[in-house]
Amino acid sequence: MKCLILQFKGAGIFDPRRSKDKVCDLNGKWKRNSFPTIQVPVGTLSKRHISNLLHVLMGERPSPSIRASLIEPITEIVTLAEKAHVKIESTKDKSGKYIQEVKTVRKSVVDAWPTATHEIKLKGKSEYLKGPILTWEILRVFFDGTGLFSEFRNLVEGILGKDALSNRLEHVIERLSHHRDKTRSFADKCLSGGKTQFGKILKGEKYTSSKYFNSLYDSRDMRLRLTVTKGVEKIARLDGRIYVPVTDEVLEKVRRGPGTATFLEGGVVFIEGVEDFSENLIFGTQEPVE
Repeated sequence: MKCLILQFKGAGIFDPRRSKDKVCDLNGKWKRNSFPTIQVPVGTLSKRHISNLLHVLMGERPSPSIRASLIEPITEIVTLAEKAHVKIESTKDKSGKYIQEVKTVRKSVVDAWPTATHEIKLKGKSEYLKGPILTWEILRVFFDGTGLFSEFRNLVEGILGKDALSNRLEHVIERLSHHRDKTRSFADKCLSGGKTQFGKILKGEKYTSSKYFNSLYDSRDMRLRLTVTKGVEKIARLDGRIYVPVTDEVLEKVRRGPGTATFLEGGVVFIEGVEDFSENLIFGTQEPVE
């Protein structure tokens, strides 16, 4: 029996994480946290990942590893993946985990609300506001349907004596913080009317135990559901080899295939060679997991 030796480089595996987004397949919509996942221990790979890789190298279409699909994997190729052996050669840290890097991803992070903070001056003191920079347009949407936007604009012009909209909203708030006796009534109206975030900013009162003020986002209003469009995740980049016991018939199918394929997240696989199968050849390898 021969052994097909595949070398892979830069194959990325993300850390398992909890997520509140949804997954859709033939069985309907699933919550991500209840959807099955592939748990890959250090030192090996998943049989399903190897199976899909072999499908591609033989010119066949792979099937989704977890999601229900009309595309069924080829039984003979699945059997080859189950008999494969893996040797990962990536560097590990002192705890025995692979050294990770940080990667920008298009998918939002678990908490998709903007979490960055920026400085704002209130009565000359540096405070911090969590979320996006406050603008007049955000405030207009925040107050939509209440009449509070026009009332606040008139209040600003009465105190500062100039067109409110000609100044940045955060600069206006900083100047108003020196006139809280004149804005207290409006701030109380915001608090009693469900516009708590802005009322607390005007009064200079944070939520209990909070180190910052919250910006004007509202999960009930799609216009204010400001979420991040990018995030960062930790990812381990794996290098190594996969040893697959094969017959001459399988080798012929591989010979007619593309000879290379992508693997996991951003990795690449190519055929390193073919040797006679022996126990010495697979010494120090691990069997793939289910």
